[in-house]
Amino acid sequence: MNERAGNCILGAFVADAATLGLHWLYDQERILSIASDKPEFRQPTKTDFDGTKGYFAHPDKLAGDQSQYGEQMLVMLRSLADNNGHYSKAGYIDAFQHHFGYGGEYTGYIDRPTRDTLNYLAWLEAEIQSIARTVKFNGDPPAQRAVVQQIVDCIKTEPADSTDTNSFHDLQESIAASVSKTHDEKILVDYAVSIANQLSDRIRPYPGADDTQLPALSKLPPVIVTQDPEKSSTEQLMAQVESAIRVTNNNDFACENGILSANLLVAAINGEPLPVIVSLREGVSSTVASRLDTALENSALSVSEVTAQYGLSCQLEYAMPSIMYNLSTTRSFEQGIRDNIRAGGDNCGRSILLGAVLGAHFGIGGTNGIPVEWLDRLNRKDEINSLLDTLNQC
Repeated sequence: MNERAGNCILGAFVADAATLGLHWLYDQERILSIASDKPEFRQPTKTDFDGTKGYFAHPDKLAGDQSQYGEQMLVMLRSLADNNGHYSKAGYIDAFQHHFGYGGEYTGYIDRPTRDTLNYLAWLEAEIQSIARTVKFNGDPPAQRAVVQQIVDCIKTEPADSTDTNSFHDLQESIAASVSKTHDEKILVDYAVSIANQLSDRIRPYPGADDTQLPALSKLPPVIVTQDPEKSSTEQLMAQVESAIRVTNNNDFACENGILSANLLVAAINGEPLPVIVSLREGVSSTVASRLDTALENSALSVSEVTAQYGLSCQLEYAMPSIMYNLSTTRSFEQGIRDNIRAGGDNCGRSILLGAVLGAHFGIGGTNGIPVEWLDRLNRKDEINSLLDTLNQC
């Protein structure tokens, strides 16, 4: 991982934590009145939201904590570190479910894509258990339980890196092959196939919600920075990007914007100047491209004005014009993040991509880079640095 790649990750985490205190406050004037000069790292306080438009989602968070977006990025970073820097669909699903699901480490706001993904995974496991109880089995109970778990794991794994969600691998063959690797008894393989027969028309290849909100982008910076361009093609990288997005946001428009975001991150890590980065349109439709081009036309407007013009909420169609306009007008990491906070609405959701690009571009310290004192305010700084060190050694 080169220096810009590491700064990409740090920039995303810092931007998210800096924005947390005023996340989902939809009143731009209120933000200016309570935190105009230094809106970053404000302690989340309900009184800031009283009597105005907004949603106070983080009552138990402290200044310097991550929002649910930053937590999702942290889950991906952990998943990659646990798998020697390689993206694994099944590994990411397991890490996501372990962190956000029942009994997991996370406490706090659960957004719709996360909730729907967790609900589907819980339903899937319950459905497999239910079917398993209806299929006649005369073998060893511990082996039976192991086979049922293998079926769950197999479904999480398939399709491995396919970008075509309609080409879901033949479930019978995949499950039979998986069980055969660990069990020689034909009765167990037949039992697994019998369960698969009843599952094939009830499941989907990705657990994610049909959703076009910003959680689609939150996990992308770690996926991008851990790829070795000498060992993986652009097609392989974008297949992994799409897979990671569909784990939580199984939607074509989400993937379209995710592919664009991935290209922005690649360009930033490669050292491209900001004007080149904001001009990228690879992977998006003419409609999306036109929307972004229109947003960039009037550089006399503030980021808050452009964001209000397109929409302050969590949808990607609102967020991407704001992010691109911010990238086109900012002259420093600090300015870009502060402008995004002041724009209000789902500013944490926008901050991940924005902070990642600006961190890679401006670096750390100096006049324009990530302020060192901002890095020091990250409550998970030690864990993040430890994970980055692990990935550097992969």
